[in-house]
Amino acid sequence: EDPSSTPEQDVQPAPFTSVEFSTNSKVLYVTHNTEGIRQYDLSNLTQIPPYINVTPQVGSLTYSHLKLGPDRKIYVSNRGRSFLGAIKEPNTVGLGCDYEVNVFNFNTGNHLLDLPTFLLPERPEGLSFLNICLGESTELKFGSDFFSTTYEWDLGDGTILMGSDTINYTYAAPGTYTVSIQGFDASGNPTFSDSKDLIIYDSPTIEPIEDIYNCLENNPFFFIDRQDDFLGTLDFSVFDITYYLNEEDALKRDNDIIEITPQMGTQTIWVRVDNRVNFQCFDVISFDIITPEFITVDIDRQQYLCDGQDLILEAPDGYISYEWNTGSHDQNILVDTVGDYTLTVVKDFGQFNCEATVRINVDVSTLPIIEEIRVNDWSQNSNSIEVIMSSDGNYEYSVNNDIFQTSNVFNDLPLEDYQIYVKELECGEVVQSEELFLLYYNKFFTPNGDGFNDYWQIINSKREADVSITIYDRYGKLIVVIDPQSIGWDGTYNGAPVPSSDYWYRVTRSNGKTHTGHFTLKR
Repeated sequence: EDPSSTPEQDVQPAPFTSVEFSTNSKVLYVTHNTEGIRQYDLSNLTQIPPYINVTPQVGSLTYSHLKLGPDRKIYVSNRGRSFLGAIKEPNTVGLGCDYEVNVFNFNTGNHLLDLPTFLLPERPEGLSFLNICLGESTELKFGSDFFSTTYEWDLGDGTILMGSDTINYTYAAPGTYTVSIQGFDASGNPTFSDSKDLIIYDSPTIEPIEDIYNCLENNPFFFIDRQDDFLGTLDFSVFDITYYLNEEDALKRDNDIIEITPQMGTQTIWVRVDNRVNFQCFDVISFDIITPEFITVDIDRQQYLCDGQDLILEAPDGYISYEWNTGSHDQNILVDTVGDYTLTVVKDFGQFNCEATVRINVDVSTLPIIEEIRVNDWSQNSNSIEVIMSSDGNYEYSVNNDIFQTSNVFNDLPLEDYQIYVKELECGEVVQSEELFLLYYNKFFTPNGDGFNDYWQIINSKREADVSITIYDRYGKLIVVIDPQSIGWDGTYNGAPVPSSDYWYRVTRSNGKTHTGHFTLKR
């Protein structure tokens, strides 16, 4: 009969090129060149067994070599072809052995002569475990060259199971378990034994996290502040918590964040909790930060106690509740102590309430202190005064207690006497300076005895203590030292009149500053 038309055949003499046994040694496979791969059931050897042709393409390929791979599949090479076939279930009698013609293509041309075993997938030797997080179905697998028919598993928690070389089991608690396996042949004789410690890691389950409503603008949200709420009953010493802007990053454990500044609308935050020892044991959940609008609590953040008086902190209208860190739920509170006060207000948005918290610092108002007044004089109408305070504050400034201004500089002042006033705006305290005398001089004088401009003197020099005035000729010769309290220089040197010319002056003030210039003597 044609072997290709009837799967089960009597033994026919034919040349074979390769043989291979299944892993349980009960099935034999033989290649017969172009006649395919024959399977022999060896479970009953009282007579020569019939064969089954397990290849669907008899005559189209030349079947050459068979080799049992480390993954317990039997691989098949076809002479002159660049691909491998495989018998995926070699222990199964019949076409259920699942032969596939092309499982690996080398794409190197039609010249494959033998099996390149170094490219075949490796099977781990001994015991191996997959899915080792609590709550998962753990896969326990044994790989070796020992061919057994039955296996006894001791799972280390008191459970004994009979099965194959691969089983699945769900452990009830985290911990270290010593897993043992014993193999037996068809007659019940032990063939091997092995054992290995298996660690089942505690795996987190995150409880649902309530959405967070925010109403403050430019208000960074630090996740560590809510960490205990997110972890719930989970032990922080066992689990690590991280935060992400999208689910993909959370699953990859990539690009974690520690804070976020909420924007208007809805922002989704992904929370990942890992076992600190094994990051394969984790859980991921999300929650939303919802910002319906930004609430601005209209209250001064810096306020002052004035002259020992109590201060009323007044919260704005428009909220359904008020709570101060003093414990008061009144809208306004009376304080008499410096420090930070926090106010939490709640606004009703219909479907939900949103709260906002502000901090108010209360300090004692101090009397303003003028540290320095810088005068730029020596002009008839373009003088300036700058007021320097000893500390920062909320001040207004005035010359001669007239109109107050926020700038501490006064420009374009005429040659007059001035007094500076500084007002502290929080409590209205006002301080004033001593009188200021702007210095100036005449550009010329005429000492001819007519009673007009007969003397040259620094204007206002009499009103400033410890001022020094000296006069020089054009060659630098000292002509006279003028007494600031006197009427001035009369245009003489040692009692004799000096000629008409330009003369130079030097004025050294009590603060050490020096001013020089020149004027004309006319006769």
